[in-house]
Amino acid sequence: SLREEVEPPEVAKVNCILAAAGKEDHSLFPVLHLIAYTGLRRGEALGLRHQDINLEAGTISVVQSVGRSLEKGIIVEPTKTNAGRRAVDLDDGTIAILRAHIGRQLLRRIELEGSYQDNGLLFPGPLGEPLNPMTLTRVYQSYAKQLGSERARLHDLRHFHASVMLQNGASL
Repeated sequence: SLREEVEPPEVAKVNCILAAAGKEDHSLFPVLHLIAYTGLRRGEALGLRHQDINLEAGTISVVQSVGRSLEKGIIVEPTKTNAGRRAVDLDDGTIAILRAHIGRQLLRRIELEGSYQDNGLLFPGPLGEPLNPMTLTRVYQSYAKQLGSERARLHDLRHFHASVMLQNGASL
């Protein structure tokens, strides 16, 4: 079967979508930025725990993923393969965005006291629970739509990352 040719999204278009989410200070902007600048999969980004990130060293460890199961709903599971478990380097801009995000998250946890269930997740739902991956997709698509990109997909952020890396001379 011929695989559909993936159009790498224009870097400018993805930058516009990220800028719109960042300007509105959307609570999910940090995870969208992280995916665009690391090439993580949606579930991998949502599965990150505070213990999986080292901002001093500028690295994150991918060890688990958030997904959806028909029987169980939203689930957190180890990465499917050993190759899926990996360390990923962060750039300075992403580190700064994550630092600010963690600060806001701490304040929110304090405000919500007893109603916040701390699962240690870096990008949880509003009350600390694992976030439904579709929520992230819908947020991305709503920003894309506002900017006239009806066919944008969250997965385009991974292609964006690859395009930028190749433009900067990284090897496949």
